[in-house]
Amino acid sequence: MSDVGAIARGRGRRAERGQSLAELALILPVLLILLFGVVEFGMVLKSYIQVTNATREGARYAALGATAGSYPTNCQASGDTTAVGRTCSSLAGLKLANVSSVTVTYPNGKVSGNKVVVTVNYVYKFFTPVGGLISLFSGGGSSNRITLSSSTTMRLE
Repeated sequence: MSDVGAIARGRGRRAERGQSLAELALILPVLLILLFGVVEFGMVLKSYIQVTNATREGARYAALGATAGSYPTNCQASGDTTAVGRTCSSLAGLKLANVSSVTVTYPNGKVSGNKVVVTVNYVYKFFTPVGGLISLFSGGGSSNRITLSSSTTMRLE
């Protein structure tokens, strides 16, 4: 009788191994989506913080009296003698090819006490499959990129 019990226990263990593999196959895609989502969110947040800091740097430089400059001419130059150049040089770590616009405007004129506004638009491209999943679940209305935009206003000194 003990042999029958040992055989039954042996079959149960093999079936449990198959069950574990099936459970892993079910949960692994969910875990990977979660992992990719966390990594992608961190990279988007890092890029947004860099864009925001670059607009602050450019606005501060323009508020001190620097010339505005033009995009993309001053963005690709080696020096940062203009507000646009300083903004672009502050985008270290991001691809300048993905910067869609850098604008420096003086809404009320370039007179001390008035405002200067610096705006940057940056196109972030997803590098994990998260962009494709967002597009799939949104019915194709979304792509594998998003536009990060930041604007900073400072008073001219």
